[in-house]
Amino acid sequence: IVTAVDNHSYSKELNDRILYTERQFIGIGLPERPYYRHVLQAPGLYQGYAPQVLPGISQAIRAQNQRVAQVQTELTARVIT
Repeated sequence: IVTAVDNHSYSKELNDRILYTERQFIGIGLPERPYYRHVLQAPGLYQGYAPQVLPGISQAIRAQNQRVAQVQTELTARVIT
């Protein structure tokens, strides 16, 4: 039998795990937009608030900047592994 206390403890533990997991994806900031630090998603550079996946890498590829793309790929890999 699950009690309300057990359910609350489980919910709190689950919320904490999700919160700390999400924090693992915070990097040093995107090129030209250091205030966006999440390496998996951020608002697109030209899409307003529409999300962009792997924004540092995507942004560098769109700008055809191979050096920045390589750096962003390495930074992203470090953060997600």
